[in-house]
Amino acid sequence: MEESKLTERLFQLARDGNLSHAYIFEGKSGNKVSIALTFAKAVTEYQEDIIHIKADGKSIKDATIEELQERLTMKPMVGIRNVAIIENADTMTVRAQNRLLKTLEEPAGNAIIILLSENIENLLPTILSRCVLYRVGTESSDDRTEEVRRYAEAVGTMLLERKGFYTFIPI
Repeated sequence: MEESKLTERLFQLARDGNLSHAYIFEGKSGNKVSIALTFAKAVTEYQEDIIHIKADGKSIKDATIEELQERLTMKPMVGIRNVAIIENADTMTVRAQNRLLKTLEEPAGNAIIILLSENIENLLPTILSRCVLYRVGTESSDDRTEEVRRYAEAVGTMLLERKGFYTFIPI
């Protein structure tokens, strides 16, 4: 989803109070962290209630998720809800993912968990099934219509001229 449309949609969810307990923002976009922080601030205006986790080295370990779970079971420091942002969630160890799964199955209080991932294929299917997924930075179909039309025209011309597809070079 285009970043501005995603941000607008997330603000609407926060305004309406129609929130899920867990989200995944997936994509190569470097703005996932910014979008997650903006969403978290729309959900709770208190920085003290936002928990931001990053990989310790190459991965997010089980102990880090255990600490997060303990923090989420406590009342928010100031507001009415805790928001956890897990950056590079796709680097969690399998053990850490299984630990997080328990929290996703039985969310603590009003907590919201936001997983940021470049590749959801590295996340357990059971985690994916418990989260609302948004793909960040993808173009809308309207933005690509002209490009697709040009490719289709090029392929059609190649077929009429009986050229092999191996000669196809994108325009």
